[in-house]
Order: sequence, then structure tokens, then C-alpha cells
Amino acid sequence: MARRKSVKKKGNVVAKIVAAGLFVCVAAAGIGFASTTIMSPDEVSVGLGSVGTFQTRITVSESVPRPVVVVPEPSTVAASGGEETGGASGPAADPAADGTGNADGAASGSADGAASGSVSGAASGGASGSSSTDVFAQKVQSRSALNDLTPCDISAGLKTLNDRIEEARRIEEERRLAAERAHIAQVQERQRAYGGESAVAEVDFSVGQEAFIEEWARRIDNYLAGSPLAGYGNEFAAAAWEYGVDPRFSPAISNTESGKGSNCFLPHNAWGWGASMWFNWPDAIWAHVKGLSDGYGYSITYAGAAKYCPPNTDNWYNNTKGEMARI
Repeated sequence: MARRKSVKKKGNVVAKIVAAGLFVCVAAAGIGFASTTIMSPDEVSVGLGSVGTFQTRITVSESVPRPVVVVPEPSTVAASGGEETGGASGPAADPAADGTGNADGAASGSADGAASGSVSGAASGGASGSSSTDVFAQKVQSRSALNDLTPCDISAGLKTLNDRIEEARRIEEERRLAAERAHIAQVQERQRAYGGESAVAEVDFSVGQEAFIEEWARRIDNYLAGSPLAGYGNEFAAAAWEYGVDPRFSPAISNTESGKGSNCFLPHNAWGWGASMWFNWPDAIWAHVKGLSDGYGYSITYAGAAKYCPPNTDNWYNNTKGEMARI
């Protein structure tokens, strides 16, 4: 009985030791698994530090950031073929995989037989140097292409454009002058047909539109000063040029009919012009001057006075003609 108890006791101790060992192994395996980084196939990254440090990570966690691919700048490429570059970039590509990188670098170095003793660095320098050299060459080529651009001289095009603009202006000015000459000839024909019944100086349309309006606007403004029509000399002069009538005709009638607009029987009707009325003086002036041109000719006549004011033709004619002489 004592022997059985002893054997049983020893068996229990061995079982406990085995269980403890298994626990340690499981714990170690768990720790190792927990520290293992797993990446999916679409998340494979390549460390460009050296050929020997080609690294693959597989991770389950979406929160772990993907490794950054570092491309050496052209300035880090050694002219000797990359011993310094390879030596520096090999371990720095991924500190977490230092052991694997060194092993791969050593194996690669042994295979290639580099004289420097760091063959993995030389291989890395050669690979990265080639890639960097290509990028650098592309940049130099692009800059060279930009520098080779010949400045474009647009002065000839601008001169051509300016010439076209000036030509268009010249043609438009010639057209305007031709129309003005035709208008002057037409008005002069009306003056000859009129016969000069007005005992006042002839109006000279041959000076041209601008000079004509400037002169008669000033003279009419002086005549209408202090009246409701004061300041509208330019409207009377411009309308007279447009419709080819004596510029003194309408202002003088305004005095005969309403005291220069002081006693209008309808709004803005200073000429006793039928039953017409207007909302402003410019519209009224242009309408009256056009009416004179269409119905009474170039200037005042006795026949025109009889038509305009049948009940008092003589007085109307003499008064209006006398006012025209004052303008």
C-alpha cells in the first residue's frame, strides 16, 4: 500500500511538471502569435532600401498603418555604385525586420561577390541608384525642354490687329462723313425750295453736325434763359439737324404760343400743338420739330402761319418771325 501511494504521488508530481511545461509552451506560442504581424495579399509592401531587404507583411488588423515606400533622392546615389547608399538604406528600410534584412543582404552579397563586403548594400545601391537616376533624368529632360522653348514674338500679330482696328475706324468715319454730306445736300435743297421768306440770316448746315449743334444749342439756350425750357438748347439743335429744319423755328413758336413754356394748356405742350401732351420736354421738343418738318417745311412761311394759326395768321406770322431773328 505504501509503495502504491509513493508511485501515485510521483505520478502526480510528473503530471504537474508536464502540465506546467505545456502551459509555458502555450503561453510562449500565444506571445509569439500576438507579436506576429499579418497582412493580406493586397497589402504587400516592398522596402526599397536594398535588394536583400525585400520584405512582405501580412496583417489582420485594419488599424495598423501600411509601411511607407521610401524612394531615395538623387543626391543620395553614390557615383561609385552604391556601397554607402546600400549600407545605410538596408537596415533603415524596416527596423522591425532587421534580422531578415541583414540575412537577405548577406545572402545576396555572397551570391554577387561584391568587393566591399556589404554586397547587399551594393545591390541596393545599384537598384535604388538606377531608379533614382531614371527619375532624375526625367526631371532634367523636362527642365531642358522648358528651357529650350523659344519666346513667341506676337508684335507682328498685334500690329496686324491694330491695323484692322484702324481700318475699321477709317471705314466707319468715311461712312459717317458720306452720310453727313448727303444730309447737308438734302437740307440745302430744302433751303433753296423754301425761297428765303424768313427775314433772317440763312442757317449754315455745311459746317457739319457737331459744329452745327454746338453753335445753335448755345444760341437757343441764351434765348430761353429763365424760362421752363431753359437748358434744352441742345435738344432743339439736335432735332433741327436730324429733321432738316431751321433751328430757330420751334423755339420761336414756343414764345408765341405759351411764353416759352410758361403757360401750357396741356403738359409739356409749349406750342399749342393740337391736343398733344408729353411726359417730359425732350420728347415734346423732338415731336414738335419733326411735326414742323413733315407739315410745314424748312422754316416759317406765311402759308404755314395760316395753316398753324388760322384765326390770327398775320399776328402769329409776324411775332414768330421776329422772335426767330432774336435767336
